Amino acid sequence: MSLNPAKLDLAQTQLLMNQLIDGELSPDDAERLDRFLKASSKAIDWAEGLELAQAEAKEKSDALDHSFAISSIQTLIDSKDTKRKGKIVRFPAFMRPLATAAAITIIGGFAWIGLTMDKTSDILDPAIVEFVATDIPDASTFVYTDEESGWTVVWVEEMDPILEEHG
Repeated sequence: MSLNPAKLDLAQTQLLMNQLIDGELSPDDAERLDRFLKASSKAIDWAEGLELAQAEAKEKSDALDHSFAISSIQTLIDSKDTKRKGKIVRFPAFMRPLATAAAITIIGGFAWIGLTMDKTSDILDPAIVEFVATDIPDASTFVYTDEESGWTVVWVEEMDPILEEHG
């Protein structure tokens, strides 16, 4: 990024400062940013405030004991989930045979449909089109089935009156 330090705008300066904080700033851009910050007292104050905020955030993050927080959350989850371990859906005891029968019926139904359904079934027969009416004057309609795709094609062609007169 070749930026003129005298012509850095706010967005470019913020981008360079973010790259500096992330450790991604190239040496050339670091030099340009340094020259810009030395020329602008407001910018240097903002950068120092940013560094202080970053240092405070790091101190607070380091002060937290993450392992204790994670273990206390896991303990709470385990204490609430001792009765339901390994179960996705919990049914009352008298409903379990009914739920099992319903599940077996549904799975068996889908299996039966899959086994008995003919792949070349006539369930989705294409509509047979023999004639098509149009409001276009002097138009001819052609209906045919495309052999490759199996689609019914309706072709409407408007007749040219000049060709009919001189034809």
